[in-house]
Amino acid sequence: MASASSSSSSSSSSSSKALWLRGNICFSPMAEAVFRRLIAARGVAADWTVDSCGRIDLHAGESLEPRARKVLKESGLAEYEHKARVIRNADLDKFDYMIGLELDDVLELEYYSRASDPGQDSSAE
Repeated sequence: MASASSSSSSSSSSSSKALWLRGNICFSPMAEAVFRRLIAARGVAADWTVDSCGRIDLHAGESLEPRARKVLKESGLAEYEHKARVIRNADLDKFDYMIGLELDDVLELEYYSRASDPGQDSSAE
């Protein structure tokens, strides 16, 4: 997260974006909420479009997991609202930064990136 937030302060004229991946009802929305707080505190929230999504549709449309809601509330982020969603192909073009929270997330992002590139053979592993 530090490198992503550092990038925003050095390029205030352009809009920067971030996206977190996971199941999207616990860790990724908590990371999103904390990141939103950090960029707001630095006065650069208007320069960022921040979102999170999941790799699978198991929880699509659901709100935060109750334990995640509790942690956010205890951290002063009770106002954060979230509905889980699944990654879309358009996200690969929309977001400048895509951050996977676990190795599986990163590997799947790399797969999606190769598969969406017409010049890249996505069947080669």
